[in-house]
Amino acid sequence: MSPNPGFTLAELLISLLIVGEIATFSIPKIINAQQNTVYNAKAKEALSSVAAAYNTYKMSNTVSVNTRFGDLTSYLNSLASG
Repeated sequence: MSPNPGFTLAELLISLLIVGEIATFSIPKIINAQQNTVYNAKAKEALSSVAAAYNTYKMSNTVSVNTRFGDLTSYLNSLASG
């Protein structure tokens, strides 16, 4: 029996090294996942605004092949300020 049962300095350093390696690879993935969530939320919000502007435009105008995105800008502005 050893007089002091416990971990040696080498064992502690090796376990710290392993934890550091795991953190090195996992932290950037977590940050990217959070940023992607923010980007997806902003994209959905923009798409929702464009869809609402299109529906508002469609109520008072005839939609045709010649309808352009620029035709919706006044409806987008009224949604943002309202």
